[in-house]
Amino acid sequence: MFYNLDYAGNVLSTITYGDSGYFYTPTSIEYTNDGNVIMNVAKTKYTNPHDSIWMSLYKLDVNGNLIWSNQYSSGKIKTQGLKAIETSDKGFAILGWTTDSNSIPAKAYLVKTDSLGNKEWDMMYGDSANYYYNGFSLLQESDGGYVLMGFVGTNGTYYRMISIMRTDSAGNKLWQEDYGAPNLYAHGEWITKLKDGNYLISGQNGIPFGDTNGLLIKTDTLGNVIWQKNYGFSVASIIRGVVENSDGTICFNLGQTLGNPSKSIANLYKVDANGDSLWSRQYVYDTTIIDNNCYSYYMTSTSDGGYIISGSENQGFPNTMDAWLVKVDSLGCLVLVVCRLVFLSSKKICHLV
Repeated sequence: MFYNLDYAGNVLSTITYGDSGYFYTPTSIEYTNDGNVIMNVAKTKYTNPHDSIWMSLYKLDVNGNLIWSNQYSSGKIKTQGLKAIETSDKGFAILGWTTDSNSIPAKAYLVKTDSLGNKEWDMMYGDSANYYYNGFSLLQESDGGYVLMGFVGTNGTYYRMISIMRTDSAGNKLWQEDYGAPNLYAHGEWITKLKDGNYLISGQNGIPFGDTNGLLIKTDTLGNVIWQKNYGFSVASIIRGVVENSDGTICFNLGQTLGNPSKSIANLYKVDANGDSLWSRQYVYDTTIIDNNCYSYYMTSTSDGGYIISGSENQGFPNTMDAWLVKVDSLGCLVLVVCRLVFLSSKKICHLV
């Protein structure tokens, strides 16, 4: 479903996509240079004993009206895209994973299309039939090549290392670097090209089936680590959404689950260029609600110099889940909160953490 909102988060229009008999899940959405929108969608058919997944790409206008859509498959039972970007030739690249199995192994999968979404070429990546490779985020370099970021499972999917692959413009792998340890857990959600030309990986690391921390890794253009920092030590923390500010500082969204009792909250961190914390803010929709969990999935900057965080709010009683937006200024002070897609307040509140 596509929601068109005004600045205050009020719903202007909604549009749904798909047909009966299938499940459709958007996994990324980006503006294109012609002022439209590209949306990557997983199309799933649940059957017994296997379920099938297809990679789909939709081009929409800014009101959500469909311009075109295309579907892609590696020829295996499951092919899911997780991130789509526009390329320098006005085409698109989609990164995800593909497999014939309900478990391991799997390969990272990259599709390159023209401007109308027609497939030009595709590539699979994975060095061993016993490993699980997954592509989560990508960017295109000035030479037309790609930087792919995902993970490699070293013993199933819960023992994993973050992996970066650099390719040429045809998708041929030039080098690969992995981060973490074979019997631990490190997961990457996003890779960002910084203003100094280096890369910033965001995600989480920790103990398999144990506590995890938010993770930032800065590398050079060959994948060598410059620095690595952990944030939000808790039962579960993960960094989703990173913005580099004009002064070289970095803001990111940290989703966090606390224990005793279990509770999920959203955080906004600002750190300097070396990853050292400057300030952090914490956001919960309504502290009076019992078993109120606020999950944050993405964050970006806004034209007024502030930031917006998107996610979902789940109440244990009654058991409901609604869309949740948080709009803040440049200092992380709350400007407005939108929950259940209804504008609630224009009062500015700031809580220091």
